[in-house]
Amino acid sequence: MKNFLPLLALVFSLNLAFAQDKVYFSCFEMINVDQGYNYSATKLFKVYSDAHGKYQVILPADFTPESFMPSMEEVQQEAQRLGATYFLSGEINGLQKTLIVSVSLYRTSDGGLVWSDFVKGASLDDLDPVLESLAISMGTKKKALVNEDIYSVTSYDRLELSKKEANSFFGVSVAGLGTRLRNVDENFSSGIGVKLSYDVRDMILDINADMFFGDIDIYNLSLAAIFPFQARQRSPFVGGGLGYGSHKVDFEVLSADYEEDKDQGLSTHVYVGYILSRTSTVQMRATLTGTVATYKINQQTPTGLGFGLAILF
Repeated sequence: MKNFLPLLALVFSLNLAFAQDKVYFSCFEMINVDQGYNYSATKLFKVYSDAHGKYQVILPADFTPESFMPSMEEVQQEAQRLGATYFLSGEINGLQKTLIVSVSLYRTSDGGLVWSDFVKGASLDDLDPVLESLAISMGTKKKALVNEDIYSVTSYDRLELSKKEANSFFGVSVAGLGTRLRNVDENFSSGIGVKLSYDVRDMILDINADMFFGDIDIYNLSLAAIFPFQARQRSPFVGGGLGYGSHKVDFEVLSADYEEDKDQGLSTHVYVGYILSRTSTVQMRATLTGTVATYKINQQTPTGLGFGLAILF
């Protein structure tokens, strides 16, 4: 028996540690939305909340499709009677072509507001993902409406952030490029460029026109594909491309003399970088680029490593 008591105490402690706080939820208040959606919306919200594991949502025992939301005082009193730590208030509001779902969490003991949030949808088709998003974020510091996943499931997000499907950009860039060639006084060239970019969700296609100036002048037109690691507003990416261009090089022959040599042809490109504000009207990228030409200048194959910053609109 003595050996059994510590085990019993451990089980009781674990039960307390993992116990879910009870939350009483009468139902949603429907504003400019068919009352018939109230029953399924309330039930779905409970399912998603319970599945998330932080709270156990309790619905009224007599909850039916005809139920209406009682007053806040009545909801708080019922929560106290059921021994719930918190109670919920929720609204589903239809405003023209926008659906707004808001939920607030209150302490049963004093009625103090603990948490609140809202999410917009374009239609009732968005109601399910909106309810799930709110249920997952309930009681946390992360707002459901601040969702960086650019492939969000709601139609409202697709309308607000149409670039998530596919969109074209025009941009400008500044960059520096170091080229590995012997007998050159200064191997670093600075340059500018323009780009056309087309975001097709899983990858981004770029057409680049770049010019670099210095002891090594480089002109290049390239087609590139980059692949973001994440479907988010910010993400690292890798990519590759093929270009056609030329190198014009001032080789140092003697201490005070230079000899110009140039050639042109295909080049390969490898990219590693980071993208910011991918779905915004202003997008920014930082890119580290490696290049290898397929032609030779003065018996040398030009290879380079560069870093650039681009802004796209």
